Amino acid sequence: MPAPSTSLTASPGAESAAARACDGASLSLSASHDSAGGPFDYIVIEFTNHGSAACTIEGYPDAAAYGVTSDSYVFNSSRRLTGNVGDQYKAPEPITLSPGASASTILEWTDKPTANHPDPHCLSYREGTFHISAPGTKQTTYIPLAADVCADLLVHPLVPGTTGRQAN
Repeated sequence: MPAPSTSLTASPGAESAAARACDGASLSLSASHDSAGGPFDYIVIEFTNHGSAACTIEGYPDAAAYGVTSDSYVFNSSRRLTGNVGDQYKAPEPITLSPGASASTILEWTDKPTANHPDPHCLSYREGTFHISAPGTKQTTYIPLAADVCADLLVHPLVPGTTGRQAN
């Protein structure tokens, strides 16, 4: 009697399912400063997947500005689809990052007291830092303030690529 035949089949695993969520260990953060003119400044925040497998990222980074005035002082960011220097953004969507790929956004703020924001407690770029974490992670990156931060710290949803701007 012939031996029974056996066949091996692969069961769906992590490779065939949606990519896992990006974790802090597989992401690096870089930031580049620009000025929008007037009382506004911003940085483009870029998260790059340095892991060996694709991962997904979605939403808004956590961001705050810390500094010293007469006391320790902090500005927590507000999550917004619109801003003073950012485009009109769509609601956050999952972004799959292949190894080496990036997602980015804009973090913007008012860099001097204005009639609408007369708070004299501006954080000095010489003494303060941004504290930034990718969505869903607890790993925080500290970046020196690029300019004084006085008010309206706004962060926008992540978009694919390196410009921080929503594609048309």
